Amino acid sequence: MTADLSTAPGALTSAADTAPSVVQSIDWLAIAPPTLTALAALTVLAGLWPAILLGLTDPAVQKLLAGGKS
Repeated sequence: MTADLSTAPGALTSAADTAPSVVQSIDWLAIAPPTLTALAALTVLAGLWPAILLGLTDPAVQKLLAGGKS
C-alpha cells in the first residue's frame, strides 16, 4: 500500500495550491452591473443613432472596398 503524498499530513504544498486563483478573487457581482449597463447604453445609442458608428467605420470600409488603395 502506497501513501498519497498530496493528502498526507505534513505534505509539501506550493503557494499555487493554496492561493485563490484570479477568477476566484474577482467579485463578479460588483463588476457585472456597471459593465452590462454601459454595454446596454452603447447598444441603444448605436441603434437609435447609427450615424455615429457608421461615421467611424465608413473610411475603413471604403478603403477595403477600393482594394486597399488610398
